[in-house]
Amino acid sequence: MRSSSARNLVVPVIIILTIHPFEAQAERKLRLHNLVKVEEDTEVVETNLSIIEVDGNVFKINGELKINSEVDDNFEMGVEVQRSEKHDWDYESVFYVDKIGVCSFLNTYYKEFFYERLEEYSNAPVPSTCPLPEGAHYHLKDYPLDVTLLKTLLKPGHYRIEFTSMLNNDFNPLIYLVELEVYD
Repeated sequence: MRSSSARNLVVPVIIILTIHPFEAQAERKLRLHNLVKVEEDTEVVETNLSIIEVDGNVFKINGELKINSEVDDNFEMGVEVQRSEKHDWDYESVFYVDKIGVCSFLNTYYKEFFYERLEEYSNAPVPSTCPLPEGAHYHLKDYPLDVTLLKTLLKPGHYRIEFTSMLNNDFNPLIYLVELEVYD
């Protein structure tokens, strides 16, 4: 499924939740296998990200982002989710979010879905901050990510989630890869 807008997910999510209520899959588990920084160009940004499981439904996220060169819409971000029945099988793309510039992201999805949730746990920029200035340093401390909904929506299997960036349609200054498993 390809989508350039998180808003396009609202109707399918509501339908799925109506058909498959939480109680029906309450025993499903999620295991984080790996979080890897695949690529980082420190002339542009420096990052540090960690995720730890607190209990079966909550993961704590800690992170740091240093801006070493002004970041604007020429710095684009995207996400791809791939799934495989077994860890060593071929992975198939199941969800893709087209790349979006940082300023556009801050003024839309970040403003609508993330900022208020992050505010208590970070010094994250206000949505109207763009470009992100050189020298800015952001922190995220003990953000509680509740994965209950994620465990309900994802079919059992192995997943790879790749967060990518592109600068000036030329190279990838930052790539993170998350590997996880959903099982009954």
